[in-house]
Amino acid sequence: MKKILISGGAGYLGTVLTTHLLKKYIVIVYDEFNFNWIIKNKKKIPHHNRLFFIKKNILNVQSKDFRNIDIVCDLNGIPNDPSSELNKKYTWKINYYGRKNFASIAKKSGVKRYIFNSTCAVFGHNKKLAYEKTKKKPLSTYAKANLAAEKNIFHKKSEEFKVNILRNSTLYGFSPAMRLDLVINSFVYTYFKEKKIYIN
Repeated sequence: MKKILISGGAGYLGTVLTTHLLKKYIVIVYDEFNFNWIIKNKKKIPHHNRLFFIKKNILNVQSKDFRNIDIVCDLNGIPNDPSSELNKKYTWKINYYGRKNFASIAKKSGVKRYIFNSTCAVFGHNKKLAYEKTKKKPLSTYAKANLAAEKNIFHKKSEEFKVNILRNSTLYGFSPAMRLDLVINSFVYTYFKEKKIYIN
């Protein structure tokens, strides 16, 4: 049975992805666990005997963290534009340096596939539909740092180290590690709470 390491696996998307992948794989959640739902409720999750944890900041990653890991799904990073602007230097430290270093050590440790979750924010403002090769126009620190990490990690690809880059759009929907700062989630929350939708 393959082993998948999900960095940032205790967050909004990671919690849902982890519980889904446990149906077929052994899953290691690599996270600082600022949201601890998945630890507290481990035994309520189907196939929880396949679920393991590494409680670490990605800046402290070591080769041993990837022992016998087949696939890494990288959900790391400061998660959005507003948060990233609060401390630009730290955003670059995590979203660029931390993530490219994480991928480098994964490759050296024998990981076979690396899935990097980036953002559609790398395209910036476009009046037309954006495609994979559309010119990138990142506007925020978040977008610029993610694009830089994308490029660095994609260049690490080889026959032995497959790399996939996903440029996710804005997420929405329920998660046990819920986020209400996302646009659709915020709309739904304020509508049910105040019968209003705020557009800023």
